[in-house]
Amino acid sequence: MKVLATTDGSPYSREALKRLGTLIPREGTELVLLAAYPSPGGGSFGMMGPPYVDYAQLAIQMHDEAKGFAEEGARILEAQGFTVAPKVAEGDPASVILDVAEQLKVDLVVVGSHGRTGLVRFFLGSVSSRIASHAPCSVLIVKNAETTK
Repeated sequence: MKVLATTDGSPYSREALKRLGTLIPREGTELVLLAAYPSPGGGSFGMMGPPYVDYAQLAIQMHDEAKGFAEEGARILEAQGFTVAPKVAEGDPASVILDVAEQLKVDLVVVGSHGRTGLVRFFLGSVSSRIASHAPCSVLIVKNAETTK
């Protein structure tokens, strides 16, 4: 089985990674861990925006942060006996995850859920919902115990 696990460094994604050992077999599982981060954009802020933003430097910082999330996630998974191939990718996280899932022809995508509801979910959307709706394979959405209370 080929599994794509995802992380954004949040407690929700860490919880999903910690639970993987009880949800999927280690034997015969090819596990890829993906940390996707949004491209730093110029946006149109007008007079309210920052006077100067070094987008090249911001992109480097965001990549390094995502790489740290991938390394942390790999340690969590390796501690459970998995062999992990960590990856970092830039772009809209849901789109990147869907693209990687299709390119690698994975059997399962694993994501954590932030548990957003109401207006927050309406305005911010849900990466896990987009993945569940559009993935070319099965999707496992792991909810953090805090979000289910």
